Formats: sequence, C-alpha cells, structure tokens
Amino acid sequence: MITRVSTSSMQSNLVAQIANNQNKLYELQMQAMTGNKVNSILDNPVDASKILVLNEELSKIESYKKNINAAQGEYDAMDNALNIVVEKLQRINELANSAANEYNTPENLQAIKTEVTTIKQTIMDMANTQYNDKFIFSGTNTGTPAYKMAADGTLTYQGTPSTGDYKRQLEVAEGTYLTLNAAGDNVFGTYNAANGTGSGVFKTISDLEAAIDAASSTDATISADGFSKIRSSITATHEDIETVTGVRSRYGTYAQKADLSENSLEENSILLQSDRSDLQNVDLFEIYSNLTYQQYALQASMQVGAMTLQQSSLLNYI
Repeated sequence: MITRVSTSSMQSNLVAQIANNQNKLYELQMQAMTGNKVNSILDNPVDASKILVLNEELSKIESYKKNINAAQGEYDAMDNALNIVVEKLQRINELANSAANEYNTPENLQAIKTEVTTIKQTIMDMANTQYNDKFIFSGTNTGTPAYKMAADGTLTYQGTPSTGDYKRQLEVAEGTYLTLNAAGDNVFGTYNAANGTGSGVFKTISDLEAAIDAASSTDATISADGFSKIRSSITATHEDIETVTGVRSRYGTYAQKADLSENSLEENSILLQSDRSDLQNVDLFEIYSNLTYQQYALQASMQVGAMTLQQSSLLNYI
C-alpha cells in the first residue's frame, strides 16, 4: 500500500514537470516567432503594462508628426503664394512708376492698365490658394474661397475676419499648438467698386486702375488728378509689400517652430522605441539557445517519465 502511494505521487510530479517543460518550450517558441519577450499580459504583467504605456506615447507622437506634416505643407503653400504676391506687387510698383510719366500716351497707359488688371487676377488666385482642399486664406472658413470678384470689380472677402477670435490650430505636442489660419482680409484687403472704399492690396491695385483711366482722359484736370493718384499708389504699393512680407515672415517663424517640434518628437520617439525594445525585443541568439536547451529538457523529462511509469507498472506485479 505504501509503495502504491509513493508511485502515485511520483507520477504526479513527473506529469507536472513535463507540463512545465512544455509550457516553457511553448513560451520560447512564441518568443522566437514574434521576436517579443512579452506576448500577453500574463507573460509579465509589469513589463506588459510598461509596453502599453510606451505604445500609447509613441502613438501620440505619430499623431503629432502627422499634424506637423500637414502644417508644414500648408506653410509651404502659403509661403509660395505670398512670395508670388510680393513679386507681383513689385511689378505693380514698376508699372506705377512707368504710368506716372506724364508723357505717356493714352494707349501706353491702357497697355499698362491691362497688365495691372492681369496681375490683380493673379493675386486673387493666390488669395484663393488651396492646400488639401482647404482655402488657406479663408481663416477658419476653409471650405469657401477667400475672395470673389463681382462684375463691377468689387472684391469681397468671404472668410472669417482677422479681428475675430477665430483659431485654426493643430496640436504638435502636449499642450503645444501651431496656428494655421491666415485671414485674407489682413493680407490682401478688400475693395468696393461702388464707392471706391476698401483696404490693402486690392484697394491699391483697383485705385491704380482707376487712376490710369483718369490719367488717360483728354480732360487736362482729370488727367492731372489721375497722374497724382498714380504717384500716390507707388507709396501704397510699398506699404502693401511690407504688409505681405510681414505676414510671410510671421508664418515663416511658425514653420521654423514646426521643424523644431518635429526634431524634438523624432528624438523622443527614438528614446521611447529604445525603452520599448529593451522591454519587448528578444535576443535571438539567446532565445534559440534556450529553445534548443528546453527541447532537450522536455525530451529528457518525457524519457524519464516513460521509464518511471514502466518500472512502476512492473512493481505492481511483484
């Protein structure tokens, strides 16, 4: 009776040992297949929790990097548009200086006006620049073109006003945002053809067109007033160039901030990935060595178990 109890206990121990070796082998096989030390929270609850936190942080960084890329693309589109506007305004300045010469014939003046009008259309096209289907100079009203032109030449701003508390921002780090919305009325101004009122670039160019028409008049008084207004437009054009250049510079600073944020995120990402790698990634050489050892251990425990069971069966007949 004592022999039977001892044999039963021994058999249970052998089965438990074989099961333990099988579990260790399975765990090593999973690590070899996935390349990960931790494949479920049961493998190592502490490290698994740390890995989850690191994954969450890395996911946030990827989201921030996407926002930065979107902002950088928009800043580039804005910079390109404003660069063209400055170049066109410089040409407007040249044309105004040419038109200010009172020896110009009406034909010469009208030829200058034709180019001025063409430039005004180009600047309006730049004011309605789109990036990723967004009108970037419409403030927060990005689904609508910033400007529309009426038949009489009136230029109406359709975006959110620069004087309002309208913000279009993207988060690029915890609590850090980049401003995107550039209100067109602060950059290009407006023009009302009915009463000649307005502001900024569009008023300057529209006034220049009207001044050229007046300077082309056969009435000496009207013509003299026209040439006077042409000369005034030169000063206004210089002011407009400064305004547009200032806006371009401001958003260029935002673009630099975006670049710095991207570099910082990249550095943080590398550090977090390194921490995650230390917790998660296996040493393949070590894992395959352990795998080979564990296979031998399992085979040995099964052979011992088989021999022990065979001996115990013989003892039952003694």
